[in-house]
Amino acid sequence: MIRLSLTFSAILAFFLGGVVLGWLISDMRSINEQRQVMGPDKYTFGEPQYVKDYSYIRIVKYNTFAALALSARQHGFKRWQAVRAFAIQDPSIVGPCTVHIVDPQVSYHPDYFGHESLHCFYGNWHRNAGVKNEEVQIEVK
Repeated sequence: MIRLSLTFSAILAFFLGGVVLGWLISDMRSINEQRQVMGPDKYTFGEPQYVKDYSYIRIVKYNTFAALALSARQHGFKRWQAVRAFAIQDPSIVGPCTVHIVDPQVSYHPDYFGHESLHCFYGNWHRNAGVKNEEVQIEVK
């Protein structure tokens, strides 16, 4: 009778441990899935390069996407033709961050400004299939 009870206790403990472990793993997966939701910009939030609570943000506005793309080319972006906005962080990280966008009075895209502003606070933070952080629209100069 005692052996049956010890065996039953061991099985019950193993079962409950498995249930708790399964719950923890599924909870961690759901948290991870929440972090990896793809935004309208087709990026997911990955590991930040750094984290800042405040940033001085300077805005450089262009009248056309073509003018913005030429500036991206001058800043050394490889895929400059596809750039719709970009950010450049001062190398000290505590210095100003400059967001380059098309003037919203010309073409209103608040999502571009929001995306680039996040670079000012998190550096290279996003992931996209086939795109490495070194190829995205932020530089630390």
